[in-house]
Amino acid sequence: MIAAVRRASDLANRVTEWALVPVVLFFAGLLIVTVFSRYIFQLPIITSVEMTRLAFVWATFLGVAAGVKRGVHVRVVAFVSLLPAPLRALTVYLVHGSFLLFGLLMVWYGYFLTVQMSGTSFPTLGISQSWLYGVLPVTGALMVLHALSGLLSKEPVDLPLIEETAQ
Repeated sequence: MIAAVRRASDLANRVTEWALVPVVLFFAGLLIVTVFSRYIFQLPIITSVEMTRLAFVWATFLGVAAGVKRGVHVRVVAFVSLLPAPLRALTVYLVHGSFLLFGLLMVWYGYFLTVQMSGTSFPTLGISQSWLYGVLPVTGALMVLHALSGLLSKEPVDLPLIEETAQ
């Protein structure tokens, strides 16, 4: 079971990171086209604000899920690196446990918010605002999967330090 959770977490992260590429490219491209259209040609693209918002929110939250998997989230690196090995291991478990709890809360409340927003739509796109809020339970589920993978690993692996992730 542990190996299956780890494989599922790895696969989900690969899919997430590959999905981020077109979303970010779409977001950046649309932003550039919108600026040129509005300020150079004096022709605003009416739907661009809503499409940009959707792409930005999805890219941000999917990026958070990928960051949880890679361990590049904000933490007090100097403090953790001063701890003896057993306490560092405990800290790693506490971090994964916190992400597990937070992910479960995101799934729970995100689901209800997504359902609640299904009756409203974007004015210019005409699609349900659930497409915007649907990222919350998706990200929460990814965080739960990645946190479980970290908690179930046989030996706690220290989360990478900021200096290590920059290389």
